[in-house]
Amino acid sequence: MDLRRKRKPNRLIVALLTACATAVITAVNLARYQPEGLPLTTDTPGQPVVDAMSQANQLYAGGKFAEAFDAYKKAAEGKPDDALAHARLSKTAALLNRLSEAVAFGEKAIQLDPASTEAWANLAMAYDWKGELEKGLQAGQKAVQLAPDSAEAYAFLAEVYADLGQYPKALELARKAVAMSPASIDAQRNLGYVLAGTGDQTGAIAAYEKAISLSPNFSYIYLDLGAVYRSQRKDELAVAQFQKAIELEPTNPRSYYSYGLLHYDKQEYADAAAQFAKAVEVDGTYSQALSYLAWSHYFGKDYNQAKLAFEKLLELQPGNAEGQAGLGWCYYFLGRYPEAKERFQKALALSSGQAMARQGMSALEGR
Repeated sequence: MDLRRKRKPNRLIVALLTACATAVITAVNLARYQPEGLPLTTDTPGQPVVDAMSQANQLYAGGKFAEAFDAYKKAAEGKPDDALAHARLSKTAALLNRLSEAVAFGEKAIQLDPASTEAWANLAMAYDWKGELEKGLQAGQKAVQLAPDSAEAYAFLAEVYADLGQYPKALELARKAVAMSPASIDAQRNLGYVLAGTGDQTGAIAAYEKAISLSPNFSYIYLDLGAVYRSQRKDELAVAQFQKAIELEPTNPRSYYSYGLLHYDKQEYADAAAQFAKAVEVDGTYSQALSYLAWSHYFGKDYNQAKLAFEKLLELQPGNAEGQAGLGWCYYFLGRYPEAKERFQKALALSSGQAMARQGMSALEGR
Protein backbone atom coordinates (compact mmCIF):
# COMPACT_ATOMS: atom_id res chain seq x y z
CA MET A 1 0.00 0.00 0.00
CA ASP A 2 1.23 3.48 -0.84
CA LEU A 3 1.28 5.15 2.60
CA ARG A 4 1.55 8.58 1.00
CA ARG A 5 -2.05 8.28 -0.21
CA LYS A 6 -4.44 9.64 2.40
CA ARG A 7 -7.86 8.15 2.74
CA LYS A 8 -10.72 10.60 2.94
CA PRO A 9 -12.25 10.62 6.43
CA ASN A 10 -15.77 9.31 6.83
CA ARG A 11 -17.97 12.42 6.96
CA LEU A 12 -20.40 10.85 9.40
CA ILE A 13 -17.60 10.01 11.83
CA VAL A 14 -16.19 13.53 11.57
CA ALA A 15 -19.61 15.04 12.25
CA LEU A 16 -20.12 12.80 15.28
CA LEU A 17 -16.68 13.63 16.69
CA THR A 18 -17.29 17.36 16.20
CA ALA A 19 -20.65 17.14 17.97
CA CYS A 20 -19.10 15.23 20.87
CA ALA A 21 -16.28 17.76 21.22
CA THR A 22 -18.77 20.64 21.27
CA ALA A 23 -20.83 18.89 23.93
CA VAL A 24 -17.74 18.33 26.09
CA ILE A 25 -16.72 22.01 25.88
CA THR A 26 -20.25 23.12 26.75
CA ALA A 27 -20.45 20.76 29.71
CA VAL A 28 -17.07 21.92 31.03
CA ASN A 29 -18.09 25.55 30.80
CA LEU A 30 -21.44 24.86 32.44
CA ALA A 31 -19.74 23.07 35.30
CA ARG A 32 -17.81 26.23 36.13
CA TYR A 33 -20.96 28.28 36.54
CA GLN A 34 -23.43 25.89 38.17
CA PRO A 35 -24.52 26.75 41.72
CA GLU A 36 -23.72 24.02 44.19
CA GLY A 37 -26.45 21.43 44.57
CA LEU A 38 -28.01 21.91 41.12
CA PRO A 39 -27.60 19.36 38.32
CA LEU A 40 -26.12 20.34 35.00
CA THR A 41 -28.78 21.37 32.49
CA THR A 42 -28.65 21.35 28.70
CA ASP A 43 -30.52 22.81 25.80
CA THR A 44 -32.08 19.46 24.93
CA PRO A 45 -35.49 20.07 23.28
CA GLY A 46 -38.40 19.07 25.47
CA GLN A 47 -36.40 19.33 28.70
CA PRO A 48 -37.26 22.61 30.49
CA VAL A 49 -34.54 24.53 32.26
CA VAL A 50 -34.65 23.91 36.00
CA ASP A 51 -34.83 27.56 37.02
CA ALA A 52 -33.66 31.06 36.14
CA MET A 53 -30.26 30.52 37.75
CA SER A 54 -29.56 27.41 35.70
CA GLN A 55 -30.66 29.20 32.55
CA ALA A 56 -28.37 32.12 33.39
CA ASN A 57 -25.44 29.74 33.89
CA GLN A 58 -26.09 28.19 30.48
CA LEU A 59 -26.23 31.58 28.81
CA TYR A 60 -23.04 32.73 30.53
CA ALA A 61 -21.18 29.56 29.58
CA GLY A 62 -22.20 30.21 25.98
CA GLY A 63 -20.85 33.76 26.09
CA LYS A 64 -24.30 35.34 25.84
CA PHE A 65 -23.63 37.88 28.54
CA ALA A 66 -26.50 40.30 27.89
CA GLU A 67 -29.02 37.46 28.06
CA ALA A 68 -27.23 35.96 31.05
CA PHE A 69 -27.44 39.29 32.84
CA ASP A 70 -31.21 39.38 32.38
CA ALA A 71 -31.51 35.79 33.60
CA TYR A 72 -29.34 36.38 36.67
CA LYS A 73 -31.41 39.46 37.41
CA LYS A 74 -34.56 37.37 37.20
CA ALA A 75 -33.01 34.84 39.56
CA ALA A 76 -32.04 37.60 42.01
CA GLU A 77 -35.52 39.09 41.88
CA GLY A 78 -37.01 35.66 42.55
CA LYS A 79 -34.62 35.09 45.46
CA PRO A 80 -33.56 38.51 46.79
CA ASP A 81 -31.35 36.89 49.44
CA ASP A 82 -29.38 34.79 46.92
CA ALA A 83 -25.79 36.02 47.18
CA LEU A 84 -24.62 33.87 44.28
CA ALA A 85 -27.11 35.41 41.86
CA HIS A 86 -25.94 38.90 42.85
CA ALA A 87 -22.28 37.88 42.61
CA ARG A 88 -22.77 36.63 39.07
CA LEU A 89 -24.79 39.70 38.18
CA SER A 90 -21.75 41.69 39.27
CA LYS A 91 -19.34 39.85 36.98
CA THR A 92 -21.70 39.77 34.02
CA ALA A 93 -22.40 43.48 34.35
CA ALA A 94 -18.65 44.17 34.35
CA LEU A 95 -18.20 42.13 31.17
CA LEU A 96 -20.87 44.32 29.56
CA ASN A 97 -19.01 47.44 30.74
CA ARG A 98 -21.85 48.33 33.13
CA LEU A 99 -19.38 49.04 35.87
CA SER A 100 -21.50 51.00 38.35
CA GLU A 101 -24.04 48.18 38.31
CA ALA A 102 -21.25 45.65 38.67
CA VAL A 103 -20.03 47.32 41.85
CA ALA A 104 -23.55 47.68 43.25
CA PHE A 105 -24.40 44.01 42.66
CA GLY A 106 -21.05 42.89 44.07
CA GLU A 107 -21.51 44.92 47.23
CA LYS A 108 -25.02 43.49 47.61
CA ALA A 109 -23.64 39.97 47.27
CA ILE A 110 -21.16 40.65 50.07
CA GLN A 111 -23.92 41.99 52.29
CA LEU A 112 -25.88 38.79 51.72
CA ASP A 113 -22.91 36.48 52.23
CA PRO A 114 -19.70 38.03 53.61
CA ALA A 115 -17.98 34.63 53.36
CA SER A 116 -18.56 34.17 49.61
CA THR A 117 -15.24 33.90 47.79
CA GLU A 118 -16.93 34.32 44.42
CA ALA A 119 -18.65 37.50 45.57
CA TRP A 120 -15.38 39.04 46.81
CA ALA A 121 -13.47 37.98 43.68
CA ASN A 122 -16.11 39.39 41.34
CA LEU A 123 -16.30 42.59 43.37
CA ALA A 124 -12.52 42.93 43.07
CA MET A 125 -12.90 42.72 39.29
CA ALA A 126 -15.73 45.28 39.31
CA TYR A 127 -13.81 47.76 41.44
CA ASP A 128 -10.68 47.30 39.35
CA TRP A 129 -12.41 47.81 36.00
CA LYS A 130 -14.15 50.89 37.40
CA GLY A 131 -10.79 52.34 38.41
CA GLU A 132 -11.29 51.99 42.18
CA LEU A 133 -8.01 50.13 42.58
CA GLU A 134 -7.53 50.27 46.34
CA LYS A 135 -11.01 48.87 46.91
CA GLY A 136 -10.27 46.24 44.27
CA LEU A 137 -7.07 45.30 46.06
CA GLN A 138 -8.85 44.88 49.39
CA ALA A 139 -11.63 42.79 47.83
CA GLY A 140 -9.13 40.59 45.97
CA GLN A 141 -7.07 40.02 49.09
CA LYS A 142 -10.23 39.07 50.99
CA ALA A 143 -11.14 36.54 48.28
CA VAL A 144 -7.71 34.91 48.51
CA GLN A 145 -7.89 34.90 52.31
CA LEU A 146 -11.25 33.12 52.21
CA ALA A 147 -10.20 30.58 49.59
CA PRO A 148 -6.43 30.19 49.15
CA ASP A 149 -7.14 27.34 46.72
CA SER A 150 -9.22 29.50 44.34
CA ALA A 151 -7.46 30.14 41.03
CA GLU A 152 -10.02 32.80 40.12
CA ALA A 153 -9.36 34.74 43.34
CA TYR A 154 -5.63 34.87 42.55
CA ALA A 155 -6.38 35.79 38.92
CA PHE A 156 -8.51 38.80 39.81
CA LEU A 157 -6.04 39.93 42.46
CA ALA A 158 -3.25 39.68 39.86
CA GLU A 159 -5.15 42.02 37.55
CA VAL A 160 -5.51 44.59 40.32
CA TYR A 161 -1.77 44.49 41.06
CA ALA A 162 -1.09 44.94 37.34
CA ASP A 163 -3.31 48.02 37.21
CA LEU A 164 -1.46 49.35 40.27
CA GLY A 165 1.76 48.95 38.27
CA GLN A 166 3.10 46.23 40.59
CA TYR A 167 3.94 43.78 37.81
CA PRO A 168 6.30 41.38 39.61
CA LYS A 169 3.58 40.67 42.20
CA ALA A 170 0.91 40.55 39.50
CA LEU A 171 2.90 38.05 37.44
CA GLU A 172 3.58 35.87 40.48
CA LEU A 173 -0.14 35.65 41.28
CA ALA A 174 -1.22 35.21 37.66
CA ARG A 175 1.19 32.31 37.13
CA LYS A 176 0.02 30.78 40.40
CA ALA A 177 -3.59 30.96 39.24
CA VAL A 178 -2.76 29.16 36.00
CA ALA A 179 -0.69 26.54 37.81
CA MET A 180 -3.63 25.89 40.14
CA SER A 181 -6.15 25.61 37.31
CA PRO A 182 -4.84 25.58 33.72
CA ALA A 183 -8.45 25.24 32.48
CA SER A 184 -9.57 28.43 34.22
CA ILE A 185 -10.63 31.03 31.67
CA ASP A 186 -10.08 33.85 34.16
CA ALA A 187 -6.61 32.57 35.05
CA GLN A 188 -5.49 32.33 31.42
CA ARG A 189 -7.08 35.66 30.44
CA ASN A 190 -5.58 37.54 33.38
CA LEU A 191 -2.17 36.03 32.79
CA GLY A 192 -2.41 37.43 29.27
CA TYR A 193 -3.38 40.82 30.67
CA VAL A 194 -0.43 40.90 33.06
CA LEU A 195 2.04 39.73 30.41
CA ALA A 196 0.78 42.42 28.02
CA GLY A 197 1.44 45.00 30.72
CA THR A 198 5.00 43.79 31.16
CA GLY A 199 5.62 44.07 27.41
CA ASP A 200 5.68 40.30 26.81
CA GLN A 201 3.32 40.42 23.87
CA THR A 202 4.16 36.94 22.63
CA GLY A 203 3.32 35.47 26.02
CA ALA A 204 0.16 37.57 26.23
CA ILE A 205 -1.07 36.37 22.84
CA ALA A 206 -0.42 32.74 23.83
CA ALA A 207 -2.38 33.15 27.07
CA TYR A 208 -5.29 34.90 25.35
CA GLU A 209 -5.40 32.24 22.66
CA LYS A 210 -5.48 29.57 25.35
CA ALA A 211 -8.40 31.36 27.03
CA ILE A 212 -10.21 31.56 23.69
CA SER A 213 -9.67 27.85 23.12
CA LEU A 214 -11.35 27.22 26.47
CA SER A 215 -14.30 29.53 25.72
CA PRO A 216 -14.43 30.62 22.06
CA ASN A 217 -17.62 32.62 22.60
CA PHE A 218 -16.30 34.94 25.33
CA SER A 219 -16.20 38.28 23.51
CA TYR A 220 -14.08 40.24 25.96
CA ILE A 221 -11.04 38.01 25.43
CA TYR A 222 -11.03 38.96 21.73
CA LEU A 223 -10.92 42.61 22.80
CA ASP A 224 -7.84 41.94 24.91
CA LEU A 225 -6.17 40.03 22.10
CA GLY A 226 -7.07 42.77 19.63
CA ALA A 227 -5.49 45.36 21.92
CA VAL A 228 -2.18 43.48 21.77
CA TYR A 229 -2.30 43.30 17.98
CA ARG A 230 -3.17 47.01 17.91
CA SER A 231 -0.08 47.80 19.98
CA GLN A 232 1.98 45.75 17.49
CA ARG A 233 0.43 47.70 14.59
CA LYS A 234 -0.94 44.46 13.19
CA ASP A 235 -4.10 46.21 12.13
CA GLU A 236 -5.74 43.41 10.14
CA LEU A 237 -5.39 40.99 13.03
CA ALA A 238 -6.67 43.61 15.48
CA VAL A 239 -9.69 44.38 13.29
CA ALA A 240 -10.53 40.68 13.08
CA GLN A 241 -10.58 40.41 16.88
CA PHE A 242 -12.71 43.52 17.36
CA GLN A 243 -15.18 42.42 14.70
CA LYS A 244 -15.43 38.99 16.33
CA ALA A 245 -16.15 40.62 19.70
CA ILE A 246 -18.90 42.75 18.15
CA GLU A 247 -20.38 39.72 16.42
CA LEU A 248 -20.50 37.80 19.70
CA GLU A 249 -21.76 40.63 21.92
CA PRO A 250 -23.12 43.64 20.00
CA THR A 251 -24.43 45.24 23.20
CA ASN A 252 -20.97 45.74 24.72
CA PRO A 253 -19.88 49.35 24.10
CA ARG A 254 -16.24 48.48 24.80
CA SER A 255 -16.11 46.52 21.54
CA TYR A 256 -16.90 49.62 19.48
CA TYR A 257 -14.64 51.75 21.66
CA SER A 258 -11.69 49.41 21.10
CA TYR A 259 -12.34 49.38 17.35
CA GLY A 260 -12.55 53.18 17.39
CA LEU A 261 -9.14 53.48 19.06
CA LEU A 262 -7.58 51.58 16.19
CA HIS A 263 -8.90 54.15 13.69
CA TYR A 264 -7.99 57.03 16.00
CA ASP A 265 -4.37 55.85 16.19
CA LYS A 266 -4.24 55.95 12.38
CA GLN A 267 -5.82 59.43 12.30
CA GLU A 268 -8.84 58.01 10.50
CA TYR A 269 -11.08 60.37 12.40
CA ALA A 270 -14.34 59.83 10.53
CA ASP A 271 -14.13 56.05 10.97
CA ALA A 272 -13.08 56.50 14.59
CA ALA A 273 -16.02 58.80 15.27
CA ALA A 274 -18.42 56.25 13.75
CA GLN A 275 -17.23 53.54 16.17
CA PHE A 276 -17.19 55.82 19.22
CA ALA A 277 -20.71 56.98 18.32
CA LYS A 278 -21.87 53.35 18.35
CA ALA A 279 -20.33 52.90 21.79
CA VAL A 280 -22.15 55.98 23.06
CA GLU A 281 -25.38 54.81 21.44
CA VAL A 282 -25.18 51.63 23.50
CA ASP A 283 -24.13 53.45 26.68
CA GLY A 284 -24.68 57.19 26.82
CA THR A 285 -22.70 57.43 30.06
CA TYR A 286 -19.52 55.93 28.60
CA SER A 287 -17.30 58.93 29.26
CA GLN A 288 -14.14 57.59 27.59
CA ALA A 289 -16.04 56.96 24.38
CA LEU A 290 -17.64 60.41 24.55
CA SER A 291 -14.24 62.03 25.01
CA TYR A 292 -12.72 60.24 22.01
CA LEU A 293 -15.86 60.95 19.99
CA ALA A 294 -15.46 64.65 20.70
CA TRP A 295 -11.76 64.69 19.80
CA SER A 296 -12.35 62.61 16.67
CA HIS A 297 -14.83 65.21 15.43
CA TYR A 298 -12.50 68.00 16.52
CA PHE A 299 -9.45 66.70 14.67
CA GLY A 300 -11.72 65.97 11.72
CA LYS A 301 -12.62 69.69 11.85
CA ASP A 302 -16.30 69.01 12.41
CA TYR A 303 -16.51 71.54 15.22
CA ASN A 304 -20.30 71.51 15.57
CA GLN A 305 -20.37 67.76 16.21
CA ALA A 306 -17.32 68.06 18.45
CA LYS A 307 -19.10 70.75 20.46
CA LEU A 308 -22.12 68.51 20.98
CA ALA A 309 -19.96 65.61 22.14
CA PHE A 310 -17.95 67.80 24.52
CA GLU A 311 -21.19 69.18 25.97
CA LYS A 312 -22.46 65.66 26.64
CA LEU A 313 -19.15 64.72 28.19
CA LEU A 314 -19.22 67.74 30.50
CA GLU A 315 -22.74 66.91 31.61
CA LEU A 316 -21.22 63.73 33.02
CA GLN A 317 -17.89 65.24 34.08
CA PRO A 318 -18.18 69.00 34.67
CA GLY A 319 -14.79 68.92 36.35
CA ASN A 320 -13.01 67.62 33.26
CA ALA A 321 -10.52 70.40 32.51
CA GLU A 322 -9.43 68.93 29.18
CA GLY A 323 -13.07 68.66 28.10
CA GLN A 324 -13.69 72.30 29.05
CA ALA A 325 -10.65 73.36 27.03
CA GLY A 326 -11.73 71.24 24.06
CA LEU A 327 -15.16 72.83 24.10
CA GLY A 328 -13.47 76.21 24.28
CA TRP A 329 -11.54 75.52 21.11
CA CYS A 330 -14.72 74.38 19.35
CA TYR A 331 -16.29 77.74 20.20
CA TYR A 332 -13.12 79.47 19.04
CA PHE A 333 -13.19 77.88 15.58
CA LEU A 334 -16.91 78.56 15.34
CA GLY A 335 -16.19 82.23 15.95
CA ARG A 336 -17.98 82.30 19.31
CA TYR A 337 -15.18 84.00 21.22
CA PRO A 338 -16.95 85.03 24.45
CA GLU A 339 -18.11 81.43 24.98
CA ALA A 340 -14.62 80.18 24.14
CA LYS A 341 -13.12 82.46 26.76
CA GLU A 342 -15.61 81.28 29.36
CA ARG A 343 -14.65 77.64 28.76
CA PHE A 344 -10.92 78.34 28.81
CA GLN A 345 -11.35 80.14 32.12
CA LYS A 346 -13.31 77.20 33.54
CA ALA A 347 -10.57 74.83 32.44
CA LEU A 348 -7.90 76.97 34.12
CA ALA A 349 -9.97 77.23 37.29
CA LEU A 350 -10.02 73.44 37.38
CA SER A 351 -6.35 73.08 36.45
CA SER A 352 -4.16 76.18 36.37
CA GLY A 353 -1.60 74.45 34.18
CA GLN A 354 -4.03 73.28 31.51
CA ALA A 355 -1.94 73.88 28.37
CA MET A 356 -4.75 73.93 25.80
CA ALA A 357 -6.70 76.46 27.85
CA ARG A 358 -3.64 78.69 28.21
CA GLN A 359 -3.03 78.53 24.46
CA GLY A 360 -6.69 79.35 23.93
CA MET A 361 -6.51 82.44 26.13
CA SER A 362 -3.45 83.59 24.19
CA ALA A 363 -5.25 83.03 20.89
CA LEU A 364 -8.13 85.17 22.10
CA GLU A 365 -5.97 88.21 22.80
CA GLY A 366 -7.11 91.10 20.64
CA ARG A 367 -10.37 89.39 19.68
